[in-house]
Amino acid sequence: MKHVLATLLLFTAVCACGQEQLVRDLRTCVGAWNAEEYPTVCRYLRKDGKVIPIQDFQKEVEELKQFGIPKLHLVAGIPNKPREVSPYLVTIVPVLAFTEASSKRIGYISYLYAYSIDHGENWCFESLFKSTQQLFDSAHPDLKGALFIPPASSGFLIPDGVNPDKIETRVPNQSAQTTPASAAR
Repeated sequence: MKHVLATLLLFTAVCACGQEQLVRDLRTCVGAWNAEEYPTVCRYLRKDGKVIPIQDFQKEVEELKQFGIPKLHLVAGIPNKPREVSPYLVTIVPVLAFTEASSKRIGYISYLYAYSIDHGENWCFESLFKSTQQLFDSAHPDLKGALFIPPASSGFLIPDGVNPDKIETRVPNQSAQTTPASAAR
C-alpha cells in the first residue's frame, strides 16, 4: 500500500510541475510567434515528432502572406491537465488564432498537441490545425484513444472592443461543441 501511495504522490507532483513548465513553454512559444522570433518558435514546434527546420517554417509563414494573411496572431488558451501516457506527459492546448483583414479581426480556435518526454521539464507542440481524431490516432498509434482531439472552430468575427488576449479558450469535453459565438464572449 505504501508503494502505491508513494507512486501516486510522485505522479501528482510530476504532473503539477509539468503543468507549470507547460504554461511557461507555451507562453514562450506563442510570444515568440507573435514577435516573429521564428528560431525560438522552432525550438518548440514539431511536425510528426520532428523538429521543423527554420527554412521550412519561414516558407510556411510566407505562404500565409501569399494567401492574404500578413500576420497571424496567437493567444494560448488554458491547457488540460497533462496525463501520463508512458513514456510521455501529454495534453491538448487550445489556441485562438486571429488576423486583421479589412479592419475586421477574424479568428478561429484550433488546438496544439503538447507532449513532454522528460516528465514535464520541456514541452513540444504539434499543430492540430486540419487534424481529426482519426488522423491523430493514425499518426500517433501509441496514443490512440488517450486524447480527445476536438474539431477546430469555423472562422468568426471578433467584435470591435473585444481584446483577443482576454478571450478565454478551453478544450471542450468530448460531448461539448466549441462554437465561435461562445468563444468570442
